[in-house]
Amino acid sequence: MTQRFSDLMAMHAVGPGRLQATPAGGGGFQFGGLTTAMALSAAGTTVDEGLVPMSVRCNFPSFGRLGPTDIEVEDVSTSRSFANRRLRLVQDGRLMAAAEATFHRLEAGADVQNVDPVDIAGPEQLDEVPARFGTDELVDPVELRPAHPLAPGVLECLHPYWARVRQPLGPDPLAHAAGLAFISDYMVIFSPFPAGSGQSAGLTSFTLEHTVWFHRPVQADQWMLFDCRPLTLSAGRFVSRGTVHDHAGRLVASFVQEGFIRHRPPDVA
Repeated sequence: MTQRFSDLMAMHAVGPGRLQATPAGGGGFQFGGLTTAMALSAAGTTVDEGLVPMSVRCNFPSFGRLGPTDIEVEDVSTSRSFANRRLRLVQDGRLMAAAEATFHRLEAGADVQNVDPVDIAGPEQLDEVPARFGTDELVDPVELRPAHPLAPGVLECLHPYWARVRQPLGPDPLAHAAGLAFISDYMVIFSPFPAGSGQSAGLTSFTLEHTVWFHRPVQADQWMLFDCRPLTLSAGRFVSRGTVHDHAGRLVASFVQEGFIRHRPPDVA
């Protein structure tokens, strides 16, 4: 089914600096991009109007399940131009994720970018592929169009791809930043495995830490181009770095992910 992004992001205050997220969508594991977007959105409810997301970093000490999540927000610092928040995301008394989010009041200045978008066909020329975000049922709040779709069940690099949140997100910059953060985590764990290489056979990959930097205002319900390249793989850990450009070629965000890769344990009868 097609799920509204706002339903996945549902949360309400339960006390000072405390919120509870109640994402819709059935069971399954909680996609790291959703956790990151939740942390950013929760932090954003505690900052002054006019401050927009500058970065969000999420560390994953344990796995989560899609369901109620308690979020604690600590005001680390607040000034006229910046705000920093530290967050704990807890399920059933267990720390699922620790996060930091920073916000900035936009200022006038030079506008320069040194990374051009990768050269692929536009989204209008590519086919949509189904995207599963950890849920038991097919929950699909994002339209995804990769340059070179993979065969079903193949766990290899899907980047680059165009993506956008299906639901109109309105004028709130926080909602658009959360939408971008959500998508930025998709399939990054398989970026170390080149498409067609077969290198992922017998291996499993998980996220340890995911960080997003927001460089320019973005409309996450419009097409964005996500590209991600592996930087290094050693000692069972990988680091991959990605970029996000809008349809006009503006660099709107970048991200880095560290994860670990291990041999998949044999199935137990």
